[in-house]
Amino acid sequence: MDACLELLLLNKHPLYSLELYQKKIIWEELEYPQNPKYYIWGEYIHLVECPIPRTIRDYLPPSFAKEEWVCFSVKGQVLDLLELEVNGSDIDWKERTLDSLFKLLLTPQNKWVVVFDWQCDQIDKIYNLNITDCISTLRNNLKYENSREDFIVLST
Repeated sequence: MDACLELLLLNKHPLYSLELYQKKIIWEELEYPQNPKYYIWGEYIHLVECPIPRTIRDYLPPSFAKEEWVCFSVKGQVLDLLELEVNGSDIDWKERTLDSLFKLLLTPQNKWVVVFDWQCDQIDKIYNLNITDCISTLRNNLKYENSREDFIVLST
């Protein structure tokens, strides 16, 4: 799936419970980092720190736009697997679901933003939701029978 899923957090504190990974090569007994560092949540979910896409910042209301956000792009197989799951397939997440990651990362935040964008360049709706309703909105958006929308969720 080519959709974009980003999390904007005010701080990285809850990420300390995730595994930090960076590919390295060793040459003549020296380690050389390759690619950016990323956080791992289970087998299927990677969080890569990235700049906030300008299109997202333009949609934030003033009270959110003024914040110094840390943006993470959610990578890995998570969206493909979540889409399969909400449409009836059994997925063995090994207790590391996207739902549990959202709760882990978003609960300690005073403010947070979740962006789901099919086209990675436009937003159809902006919601003010709690974490549970945010997860539900994402899951419903992945059901085959529902029309798909690009959205931003602002914490309530």
